[in-house]
Parts: sequence; structure tokens; C-alpha cells
Amino acid sequence: MNKLVKLKLSAKTEKPDIDEVVKTLKNNRKVYEKLWIEQKPDEIKN
Repeated sequence: MNKLVKLKLSAKTEKPDIDEVVKTLKNNRKVYEKLWIEQKPDEIKN
């Protein structure tokens, strides 16, 4: 989250490092998928 905020700030002032952006997006996707997978069984129970 902190990295993402920094990227947004740097995007306003200078060109962001594309590798960093891609890396952050991939990490966020992994976290999101992990959360989604963890929540899925609860949804199935209900």
C-alpha cells in the first residue's frame, strides 16, 4: 500500500519506473487473489 502511494506521487512529479509499477501491480494481484481464495469458502457455506 505504501509503495503504491509512493508510485502515485512519483507519477505526478516524474515518470515512474515501469518495472516498479509492474512489480507492484503483480504483488497487489497476488494479495487480492489470496484474499479472494480465503474468503471464497465462507461464501460457499452461506
